[in-house]
Amino acid sequence: MNVASGKMSGNPITKEEMDAFKKTIHIGDKVKYSEKVPRDDGISGLKVVKTEMEISGIYKYFVTLEAGKMHRSLTWPELLISKKPGRSGKRNRKAADERERSRIIMELYKSGMSRMRISEETGYSYSTVTQIISIHTRKRRPCYPEIIKLREQGFTLKEIAMKIGASQTTVQRICSGMK
Repeated sequence: MNVASGKMSGNPITKEEMDAFKKTIHIGDKVKYSEKVPRDDGISGLKVVKTEMEISGIYKYFVTLEAGKMHRSLTWPELLISKKPGRSGKRNRKAADERERSRIIMELYKSGMSRMRISEETGYSYSTVTQIISIHTRKRRPCYPEIIKLREQGFTLKEIAMKIGASQTTVQRICSGMK
């Protein structure tokens, strides 16, 4: 049984593991603490906020953390789980592999190689190559705050459009909504 959640899991925390872990924790140690909080950007839902906190108190059943004015208490199992290397290492490796794949495909594409030839050379499917190229060559949506800031600085719609890489119509639509 998993001590932290009270549920059965494939990786239970043993008493010996917990005792050994407790001996490694000292006041002043840094811990990455994450919690879900309401989003503050106008979108409903939650976001995960990660904060590096310092252990400020060690007790029999829990540990206190603080970072500036923020104070949190974690039980020993919660602290152990937060410090255990989880699947994030695998995710980070996978993301790094995907970035490397994208970098290779884009270098070949920029050198003038066709999508079919890139697919044959790299061993990636044609659809994967096409998807990566389209993602990296797609025009990004214009940055609204930047457009508004440039307009307030006195730039013309045409100048803003050229600077941002958007059409004059898009810039005009954004600027007309700022009144």
